[in-house]
Amino acid sequence: EMMRVLHDSERVLSMITSTPARLLGIDEQTGSIRKGLRADIVLWSDNPLTTWQAHVVRTFMGGRTIYREGDEMRCM
Repeated sequence: EMMRVLHDSERVLSMITSTPARLLGIDEQTGSIRKGLRADIVLWSDNPLTTWQAHVVRTFMGGRTIYREGDEMRCM
């Protein structure tokens, strides 16, 4: 929705990555990809800034996989 309104992928990307980390006071640990920060990364099936069909395929936290597509079925 923000892409439709703002038409600025850099701004929208920061709204879902570095800005929340800064607001939570953890931007010196995570929120962007740079040396010395924790490796928290989300892999998407497609670009979530360009399509509603994009979904999370895998999530890494501190370099370790914490979610794989299909894991939600294990919770039941």
